[in-house]
Amino acid sequence: MEFHDGDLIETLTYKGGIIYGIVLESVTRFHYTEVRILTESKIVAVVHDGRKGGIKLIQRINNEKRTTKQTV
Repeated sequence: MEFHDGDLIETLTYKGGIIYGIVLESVTRFHYTEVRILTESKIVAVVHDGRKGGIKLIQRINNEKRTTKQTV
């Protein structure tokens, strides 16, 4: 599974709690994907091996253009 910058994901903590985060960066190395996410005002790195259940994609980013604030 590929993760893109801006995707909303769900994953588990080492204690078994659920956390939600926004993907900042996703890098594939060897057979693993390292995903850096922003959650609870912290940047956390999660290693994903491609197995089902490790990381769940909640919402895919549409790569839309962001509008800038216009002043009149």
